[in-house]
Amino acid sequence: MTFRLNAMDAGNYVETLYTDFSKAFDRIDIPLLLHKLQKYGITHTLLEWLKSYLTNRVQVVRFQNILSEPINVTSGVPQGSHLGPLLFILHINDISFILKNLKVLIYADDMKLFMEIKNINDAVIFQNEINLFHIWCCKSLLQLNVKKCNLTTFSRKNETISTNIHLGNQLVEKCKIVRDLGVILDSKLTFVEHYNTINNKANSMLGFIKRFSHNFQDPYTIKLLYTTYVRPILEYCSLVWNPYNIIHEERIESIQRQFLLYALRKLNWTAFPLSSYEARCMLISIQTLKERRDLAMLYFISDIISQRIQSPSLLSQLNFYTPSPQLRTRKLFLERNTRTNYAKYSPINRRMRHYNQYCEHLDLGMSKNEMKFQLSRRNNA
Repeated sequence: MTFRLNAMDAGNYVETLYTDFSKAFDRIDIPLLLHKLQKYGITHTLLEWLKSYLTNRVQVVRFQNILSEPINVTSGVPQGSHLGPLLFILHINDISFILKNLKVLIYADDMKLFMEIKNINDAVIFQNEINLFHIWCCKSLLQLNVKKCNLTTFSRKNETISTNIHLGNQLVEKCKIVRDLGVILDSKLTFVEHYNTINNKANSMLGFIKRFSHNFQDPYTIKLLYTTYVRPILEYCSLVWNPYNIIHEERIESIQRQFLLYALRKLNWTAFPLSSYEARCMLISIQTLKERRDLAMLYFISDIISQRIQSPSLLSQLNFYTPSPQLRTRKLFLERNTRTNYAKYSPINRRMRHYNQYCEHLDLGMSKNEMKFQLSRRNNA
C-alpha cells in the first residue's frame, strides 16, 4: 500500500496484476514440490518425513453412509492442515527469484504482481515480466483462472499508458475496483467504495439485530450482539483504510450512533435534551469507533518497534527522529515532506504522525493495557 501511494505521490502509477490459481492446493505436483524443498536445503530425515506425509494418501467419498472405493491422491497438499498453506508458499516462493523487476506479494494462494510505471519502457518491462510469470506457472504445473485474474492501474492521473496483458492467449480484464483480502480498492485509492460497502453491510446487520432483540431489556446484551456482529465489519483492516476525511468518519460513526439510540431507548430520550454521543458511549462503556482506530494505530507502531509483530519491511519504513543537538520536545519519528495527500495520509506516515502526538506519555516497552491506561489518564487530565 505504501509503495503505491508513494508512486502516486511522485506522479507515477502502479500496474498491478491480481492472480487466481485454479484449485491451487490440489494441483501441486508432489515430486516437483519435494525437489524444490530439497533445493531450499531441506534434506535427510525431514525431507523423508515430508515425503511420507504427502505420498501414499487415499481418499473416499461418503454419500448417505455409503463409502466409495478408495482412490489414490497423486497431487496436492492436505487442505485444512497446518502444513498445507506453508508447503504451497514454499512451492511458489521461487517466483520472486525469477521476476527481477516486479514486486510480489503472496498470502497463501493469493498472489499480486505489481510495478511502478514511469514511462513506456517500464510498461514494456511489465508486460515481459508477466510473460515470464505465465511460463513459470506452466512449468510449475499451476493453472491460472484467467477469467478471475484482473489488471488494476493505481493512479491519480486521468490517462495512463495503455497496457494490455495476456496470460497465454487470453486477455486479462482491466478493473477500476478490486477486492484485496477483504478491502475494496479503487484506482485512486480513495476507499470510497469500501466505506460504502461496510456501511451498507453493517447497517443491514444492525437492522437484523434490532428486529431480533426487540424484546430485550438489557442494553448490555444488545451491546454484546453489536460488538460481535456489527463492529467487526466497521473495523476490519482499518489500519489500511482509516479515513482522514471527516465526512467518511461521520458516516462510519453513524452506525454506532444508531446502535446507541436503540440500545438505550428505554431511557426515554424525549423527556430531556439528548445527551452527547460521547456521553452515550460512556453510559454503556463503549469507545467511539474513531478512538478505537486511533488506539489501533498506536498499538501497531508499538508492536512493530518492540517486534511483537516481526516485519523488517515495515520496521524499515519507520523514520526515527534523531535531533542534534538534543531538544526538549520529544518526537519519536521524523515526519516526511510529501507532495500530495496520497503520501501524507499513507498508513505508515499517518501512524508515525499520530504516535508523535502521544509519545511523551508512552514508552516503547509498554503493553497494550498499560498504553490504554496512560492514554485514558492523559485524556481525563
